Amino acid sequence: MPLSHPKKNPSTVTIDGLSGPQALREYFKPRQVLRLKEAALVLNYSYSHFFRRVQAGKLSLRIRKNEAGERYVLLDDLISYLFSPAEESTSSLTPKKRGPGRPRKVGGAK
Repeated sequence: MPLSHPKKNPSTVTIDGLSGPQALREYFKPRQVLRLKEAALVLNYSYSHFFRRVQAGKLSLRIRKNEAGERYVLLDDLISYLFSPAEESTSSLTPKKRGPGRPRKVGGAK
């Protein structure tokens, strides 16, 4: 199968007749484990920006560690993160937490 993009960035590659999850599976076939650098390319982030978001917990993408402590992403986790159903994304919204500040008094001043 010829790839449509010479640079071979997974986020811009389209494989003839395939799109979405099938194209990603075909691109990384037979592998099921991606390094963080590869996952960053798929999400169109630089590695440093992606790593900062992972460290800050701003991504709902599941990052795992192997026995040696190296971080990786499963291909199925990445696909479910990218192509999640619309109803699932609206239910995961949480209300904004109040910022730090002076605690409120419970009772009135006496």
